[in-house]
Amino acid sequence: MNAINGTETMELTACVSGKLEDELAERKITNYKIEVTPGAGKGDNYLGVIAKISITGIDEAGKKICLNWIAKSAPENESIKKVLDIDGLYEREVYIYEEIFPLYAKFQDERAVLRPFDFHPTFVFHHLQENCFVMEDLKSIGYIMKDRKKPLDYNHVKLVMEAYGKLHALSFALRDQDPELLRKLAENTPDIVFNREDVPKERAKQHMAMHHKKVLDSLRPEEDAVAIEKYQKYVENDVDIIRGVFDNLNEYCVIGHGDSWVNNMLFKYEVSLCNFFWTSNK
Repeated sequence: MNAINGTETMELTACVSGKLEDELAERKITNYKIEVTPGAGKGDNYLGVIAKISITGIDEAGKKICLNWIAKSAPENESIKKVLDIDGLYEREVYIYEEIFPLYAKFQDERAVLRPFDFHPTFVFHHLQENCFVMEDLKSIGYIMKDRKKPLDYNHVKLVMEAYGKLHALSFALRDQDPELLRKLAENTPDIVFNREDVPKERAKQHMAMHHKKVLDSLRPEEDAVAIEKYQKYVENDVDIIRGVFDNLNEYCVIGHGDSWVNNMLFKYEVSLCNFFWTSNK
């Protein structure tokens, strides 16, 4: 990373830069200029290094164009790599964008769904050998990220839950109208965090201990005694409980988001409407 004219810049690896140039060539974009800058602040994304890619050039018709993309690359943090299957997580995210979202779009289009689930950025390309992929930069068209240190208010949460409702409804619709397709998608999207055989149970518990402490510290010993007692029972058996949930496949199971926290959500505000998009880490 360095600075040009007071603006921090980043460098893409040679392989990713090559894939980027191939993408521009395929789009017949010439005389282009590429600028890469940091796309997120420190602590905003634990499972990726985010780079903002701004491209100006000339398209096939001779018109000036501007493309705004986001590149997400795997972190170099060794402790994270020991706990999480980084390769598997990036493969999963690419699979969601390249396979599941297009299938969902086709399924909804064929049934003329009036308000379809489409709360995700446009995918551009991937380079999984280096655990990197590129997608549309929603911030360039007015979407913003909320402060991760502040809770969402009721209206924001309602908007998010409505989006999840549409996502989960697609699993129910597929189970009813195309069960073989849902079975195939489900087989290709097993849990890859808690059911990993190469991650000992104790290591998983250690990874979650800090979060449990935060929850318990936020509760009041007298007023929340019942909640504390029940949560303590969960803490004692957390990994087994979570693994049991993933293993208990039934008619209510859905393909879900997997990492529902505020930094994986973007919001756009209009005069009377608030739109919502998300990104995924799992």
